[in-house]
Amino acid sequence: MKYGAAVLSTLIAAAVAQQDYAIQGPPLSTRWTSEVGTNPWPSHPRPQMFRSEWQTLNGLWQFSPTDDSGLDSPPTGQNLERQILVPSCIESGLSGIQEDHEYSWWKTSFQAPSDWPQGKTLLNFGAVDYEATVFINGQNAGSHKGGYSRFTLDITNQLQDINEILVHVHDPTDLEGVNIPLGKQRRYRRSHIFYQPCTGIWQTAWMERVPTDYIADVLFDAQADGSITATITGSEGASGDVSVSIREKGSSNQVAEISGAINTAIAGNVDNVQVWAPGAPVLYDVVVTFKEDSVQSYAGFRTVAKTEINGIQRPTVNGKWYFPFSTLDQGYWPDGIYTPPTKEAMQFDVDYLKEIGFNTIRKHIKVEPDEYYAYTDQQGIMVFQDMPSMPHDTTANDEQTKEFNRQSLEIVKTHAFFPSIVTWVIYNEGWGQQEGPIEKGITNNIRDNDGTRIIDSVSGWNDNGFGDYKDVHSYSESQCGMVNNDTRIQIQGEFGGVGLNLSADQLWPDPAAIATIPETYEIATDVGAYNNRSIEVIDVLTSQVRNNKCSGGVYTQTTDTEGEVNGLISYSRDVSKANIDSWKSALQRLYDAAREKGGF
Repeated sequence: MKYGAAVLSTLIAAAVAQQDYAIQGPPLSTRWTSEVGTNPWPSHPRPQMFRSEWQTLNGLWQFSPTDDSGLDSPPTGQNLERQILVPSCIESGLSGIQEDHEYSWWKTSFQAPSDWPQGKTLLNFGAVDYEATVFINGQNAGSHKGGYSRFTLDITNQLQDINEILVHVHDPTDLEGVNIPLGKQRRYRRSHIFYQPCTGIWQTAWMERVPTDYIADVLFDAQADGSITATITGSEGASGDVSVSIREKGSSNQVAEISGAINTAIAGNVDNVQVWAPGAPVLYDVVVTFKEDSVQSYAGFRTVAKTEINGIQRPTVNGKWYFPFSTLDQGYWPDGIYTPPTKEAMQFDVDYLKEIGFNTIRKHIKVEPDEYYAYTDQQGIMVFQDMPSMPHDTTANDEQTKEFNRQSLEIVKTHAFFPSIVTWVIYNEGWGQQEGPIEKGITNNIRDNDGTRIIDSVSGWNDNGFGDYKDVHSYSESQCGMVNNDTRIQIQGEFGGVGLNLSADQLWPDPAAIATIPETYEIATDVGAYNNRSIEVIDVLTSQVRNNKCSGGVYTQTTDTEGEVNGLISYSRDVSKANIDSWKSALQRLYDAAREKGGF
């Protein structure tokens, strides 16, 4: 693993921006804020495709706001005004900026390690919100639109001894007349359930050296019966055979090997396979070799399906109904907004939910770094992955809908690798929803691109009968599984939402956000009342599992977030409102009720 920190720090120090980096005192900190430093997220950002010849580009970059004409004159060879920490949202305290800008320039310099082998150099971005145009040494190297999916540029032909990267970012967010996938971000129309925006390079930037013909992507369809289909995508024009070696985790003991032409689906089988299952996640190491290129990866063997159990359709993993019980997980941070302050902070949320007994996370209209899903793979936590929605208060035209569909399919393709993702959720509560043939079309497109998962076409509100779920939202009292003539899986996609207003030091100190706290579905008077009421509404769901066709539930929500105070834990993650033992008991009653109906 090569970081090149000394080289990078020397280069950056030689071109110091006029205003040095400093955390801008986020309105609310976390226990990890002070640990971030200037070498954030140093681990390899793509665990499903590791090469040793890589180098992080995270750290201090230069930054300047610009305007709608900025792209016409890139500031090549010039110092920018300020320093910014990458990865981060410019609106966050951790960025060192903590301002709103629709247009901006980001700059760094690098030198590839001298001991790297000959070949091509790839520049990778985990995510840039929203439109990124990248210049290498003054040459336009490529662009990407969409704030939630990774992209890669081959910059080999633009390289010199010392290299300058300039990234032009345009992020209109919810500007009047703009309708783009943005999740809960709001710059101009913020309210109770809509939060700070995130602009810029908010996931890891990094580069890697690859041979002339290289492995561009890996995808495994690994099923519970031991069958595996590997689709290994090669670089443009690459041809030849690829080898896939499947090994016991942490061992060189090979259990199967398959080979065949790159860019085709090649199949094989693992005898006596151990499956990936919720709570019991077995993963296999995988080494993929193509000519001079080799990447380390992993696979989890599991089969996700819609299965009839005792006359009712259930979501199953390996033929078993685990009753997916989840929180609605916003994935927001008071110091980093979209970017968790550290990898350990990101993992904390998963560990906290697992300790309580949740077996699923509904990642709510946001997409996390690849390392997040690798961790849910390792922990055996199922994920319902939402597509980031368009604004809730606008109507999409045909062109905007086409772009939403394109970006949704891109997210599916770039995240189909992870076995913990068991369900794709397309629309949330009708936000940006185009009903009828268009909704049916994107549902079918996602199924055509990934037949290994089940699909929730719309979570709540405007159900048109598409997809695999009948998903209802009702907060104070769940209404799960009450439709007798619907042959789909019936779940309570959101419910609960009991709030508790903590001490002032735990609140997001924005008067506008604080003013919306009374909009919370219901607010408990103290921590005892909070736990009693929350468990009461979970027990109602438990009775519906016994008496109705209820197959899953999503409790709102993991953390407080800005003006929302209905989290199990405070926004800072310092104060747990949930009485862990009481919640564990309630969840155990829920799972026991599911077992009585044929669950596992």
